[in-house]
Amino acid sequence: MFHAFKEWFWQEGFWLPPTIKWSDLDDHDGLVFAKPSHLYMTIPYAFLLLIVRHFFEKFVASPLAKTFGIQKTTRKIVPNTILESFFKHSTKQPSHIDIYGLAKKCNLTERQVERWFRGRRNQERPCRTKKFQEACWRFAFYLMITIAGVAFLYDKPWAYDLWEVWNGYPRQPLLPSQYWYYILEMSFYWSLLFSLGTDVKRKDFLANVIHHLAAISLMSFSWCANYIRSGTLVMLVHDVADIWLESAKMFSYAGWKKTCNTLFFIFSFIFFISRLIIFPFWILYCTLILPLHYLEPFFSYIFINLQLMVLQVLHLYWGYFILKMLKRCIFMKSIQDVRSDEEEEEEDEEEEEERKKGKETDCLKNGLGADRHLIPNGKLISQLHLPLIQLESFNYFIADIRRQLASIRITQGAENTLTGCLLLPWLIQSFWNENQTCIVAEPQVLRKSSQHSSVPTWFCSCQQFHMLTGGKTCCRILK
Repeated sequence: MFHAFKEWFWQEGFWLPPTIKWSDLDDHDGLVFAKPSHLYMTIPYAFLLLIVRHFFEKFVASPLAKTFGIQKTTRKIVPNTILESFFKHSTKQPSHIDIYGLAKKCNLTERQVERWFRGRRNQERPCRTKKFQEACWRFAFYLMITIAGVAFLYDKPWAYDLWEVWNGYPRQPLLPSQYWYYILEMSFYWSLLFSLGTDVKRKDFLANVIHHLAAISLMSFSWCANYIRSGTLVMLVHDVADIWLESAKMFSYAGWKKTCNTLFFIFSFIFFISRLIIFPFWILYCTLILPLHYLEPFFSYIFINLQLMVLQVLHLYWGYFILKMLKRCIFMKSIQDVRSDEEEEEEDEEEEEERKKGKETDCLKNGLGADRHLIPNGKLISQLHLPLIQLESFNYFIADIRRQLASIRITQGAENTLTGCLLLPWLIQSFWNENQTCIVAEPQVLRKSSQHSSVPTWFCSCQQFHMLTGGKTCCRILK
């Protein structure tokens, strides 16, 4: 059965023009022709590239990352068996109900549980050093293969005269430079496919798998059908833009935003020139129109051009996202990789926000605002996150509030202990200091009480309270 499939798959009508046989492409008189068996070498070369990559990342990319100031960050969290078990066996993104239940089990606040899960997720995220190493390896390879491609093609007549691409087809002998150009390029894409499991996982993981397989398929088919000359032109047109993209990523991970933006502008310019102008109007014209002057359409001619046209559609698709990133770069002065780092950047922003809030709280405890100036008595001083009020723990709740308030000092004319107006589901207790400043636990949506016209107190039903606070209440000092 396998032999029958092999005979069917390699029949000459699929791969070669009419009247041409495989025997016409046998080696003779010192001339070597492309054979499908040559492609077997791409697999061992792919593993060799993985070994080279390992040493490159260790001895070149890592020191370079340190030179750019990129350090490996160790994210530490407080060990918790209950939260760890939930993280591993249930979900890494717990809902609000899950957080509330876990907080009760662990005797923690909901805020602490949220921070623990955020820190635990960050532990599993690759650090910037690893991303920099991957981008550096791809940059080095694309730079090397582009220089090699230019060196291989600069003296070839078909690089300047597209008619020469089809002169003598398919009886075109294989040159050593063409062999190594193809083998190295295909081996590189095999190595990227093999390393997908250990590389940084992005949102476009599946798209990367499809892309690598499509690239290998296109190069393999062009090799077997002896479209070597046009294939080298296609590879060069694609590699020349990828150098600038990977270099922009490197500087982005290093935090050099202006350099990253500049390189991305260069990449965008080269991308639009090479893939939206040169590729459709020169390369596709060469593979789709010019062959008809030499021979009749046949299966491999149709198939290879269908693949190239699908590739051009992908160019338009990627061009759309590049335009979006350019718009963001021009109007927002920053570039964000829309594929994968979105969640991580959001987490980083949350952590930065937490650090700022922590600094503000430290200032407030000393009577200073976020701008390090004194805060007049009676103005908004702080937001205290309090646990959800349970009727059976009313006394504990009051004690907890008083304990939090004891850590706040006002430096402008009020050294006495602060007291206030405590919101509960069914009653309001008011405590006042001599400056008539009250503390109000204030959910987002409440109805104002008309019982005391001169006192800013609030009330809500028990159901509203549980629903609105969500386990937290903001305490504000109001005049």
